Amino acid sequence: RAIQVTVEAIKAKFKDKKIITIFEPISATARSSIFQTEFVQALSLSDEVIIAKPDMPTTALGGKDLDGFLLAKDIEKNGKKAKCVMNLNDLQEMIDSSTKTESVLLILSNRTCLGLWESDFVKHLH
Repeated sequence: RAIQVTVEAIKAKFKDKKIITIFEPISATARSSIFQTEFVQALSLSDEVIIAKPDMPTTALGGKDLDGFLLAKDIEKNGKKAKCVMNLNDLQEMIDSSTKTESVLLILSNRTCLGLWESDFVKHLH
């Protein structure tokens, strides 16, 4: 629900902008398949989605690992552009190819987003 509310708020604030959401599923439950369907619904509110999937298995009890590639595929079924990346290099390339001056990057992560925040690349984002 938090993802949905956040995307809705950003869309309301930046009505004329393309919203590109970068989602790093990093908590134990986010890395699990528990919310696979809910993530599709919430992230599909964005114009474009980049899933920054860390190479970490879930530790949530009873959950299988979130399938970031399936998540991207299911978001695309909703008519949105979506990709799953698993390393900083690919993430940077996706940001470069997706963003324009009329874009807003919404980064949803409670960690480093595959190391984005520690990279020199982030210094050049405006």
